[in-house]
Amino acid sequence: MIRAISVNHNTSAYMELMLRSYDAMHATSPMTEWILYDNQSTDDTTQLYAYAAQRGTPLQASGYDTATAYNSHGHLLQRGFLLQPPTEYVVVLDADVVFTQTDTIPRLIAELDDHPEVWAVGVAPSWDGTTHIPADVRTNNPDICDARLHPC
Repeated sequence: MIRAISVNHNTSAYMELMLRSYDAMHATSPMTEWILYDNQSTDDTTQLYAYAAQRGTPLQASGYDTATAYNSHGHLLQRGFLLQPPTEYVVVLDADVVFTQTDTIPRLIAELDDHPEVWAVGVAPSWDGTTHIPADVRTNNPDICDARLHPC
């Protein structure tokens, strides 16, 4: 069993791209459950909500809004880990992840299975799915809207 968790916080276009790219890059979905939260996003959520409903993974109200004084994502992820039935794997997806390679999730799980001493794996921040984003670029671009997508 594999649960995916993601939070929309005025990132609706990005989250829709994340879901569409996941579907395009995974011929069969290894995910058995998706938990998609929304923090009362004020951007245009129409297409995201329509696509999520079409694929059978509607967004849930998180109980937070975009004006919450602190980052609520940690609490929402905790809900996905602790308040749900146990699952073998949990995949935490930023809303701005974009899948560029086939079967990314099964390959990440294979890495975990091949290394029992490891409890987590992740993709590297990258613009092209291969090359790491240089530290100076990330430092000099604190508002990474134009460089926001994280290919994997």
